[in-house]
Amino acid sequence: MSTDTQTIETARSYLLRVPVPHLRVDSQSTLESWDVLAVELVSASGLSGWGYQCGFGAAMASLKHFIDGAILPELTGRDASCHRQWWSELYLQRHHTGLNGPAIQGVSSPEVAAWDLMARAADVPLWMLLGGRCRDRILCYDTNGGWLGYALDELLENVKRSVDEGFRGVKVKIGSADFSEDLRRLEAVRTALGDDIMIATDVNNRWDLQTALQCAPALADFDVAWLEEPLYPFDVRGHAELASRIDTPLLHGENLYEPLMIRDMLDAGALDIVQPSDMKLGGLSRWLEVAALARTAGKRVVPAGWTMLQIDQHLAAATPHCWMVESIPWIRDIFVEPARFEDGYLLVPETPGASTAIKPELLEEYAIS
Repeated sequence: MSTDTQTIETARSYLLRVPVPHLRVDSQSTLESWDVLAVELVSASGLSGWGYQCGFGAAMASLKHFIDGAILPELTGRDASCHRQWWSELYLQRHHTGLNGPAIQGVSSPEVAAWDLMARAADVPLWMLLGGRCRDRILCYDTNGGWLGYALDELLENVKRSVDEGFRGVKVKIGSADFSEDLRRLEAVRTALGDDIMIATDVNNRWDLQTALQCAPALADFDVAWLEEPLYPFDVRGHAELASRIDTPLLHGENLYEPLMIRDMLDAGALDIVQPSDMKLGGLSRWLEVAALARTAGKRVVPAGWTMLQIDQHLAAATPHCWMVESIPWIRDIFVEPARFEDGYLLVPETPGASTAIKPELLEEYAIS
């Protein structure tokens, strides 16, 4: 393979603002739009590799400023296939900005773009570089219709539509100011969908331990598949105590930036299903480290989806103990090769790369300064 196809000649970033249909409300935030921070690495031969991450508010604009000034100028002349080496250098040289946050997320999109460039240079789908696929399709659950901002009749209409579209599971947001209202909504969803559809719940880190111990036991009445992010993300002891006192499995990890954090959670018995985020962990290599930790501990993996499905589909295809992936369709149509669904399953991509290239016309249409 020619080195020209993997030597980085140009590195640039793009910040896009994608409209979100209807307000999206959870226990912490209200979303009107969704920002995508994309990184393109162009090789000496003209081949492009793409990575991206997402957020809202000022987060992605601040991160773009950091990436443009502290990360991308250092990539020119580097070999994409040596990304583990330059990832460590760039992160460790910049961790004075904080071991979490910009220092780690700043190297995430460039690392994903390097993987994409490698896969395109090899003319293979990304999952082939991750160890090969262990399945042809991936079970999905739908989050798009379960937000707190929906009135009960809208919520029920949304989850029924998800099931009609083939999804075998839905996520319902909880953590409102009135937990009895959360339970009323859950009961209505379970009644409407029956016993064969999986229902997951997500608190978005709203509760403290005392609140969680008071509220979480009631979830067992509705056969909830998991309770997601009930507490402050770094609270190892709190999660461990909660896990020991309720029947509903705990799923979290999407706001943990370091594989060692997840190792400590596993050692403490503080989570039942591991939820790694390639965006928060700094890329795919450390996501794979976390997946290995989970498998050693006998735990299943459910990626921290948000709108990272383009990448998650490759990770899930190559991870035997990945249970399912999350579908949120807000940005699916901005990609040249959007994720494909059939009867509630995500179809494993067959085309070269990481499925992360963005339509050129939308780089201009959705651009924000």
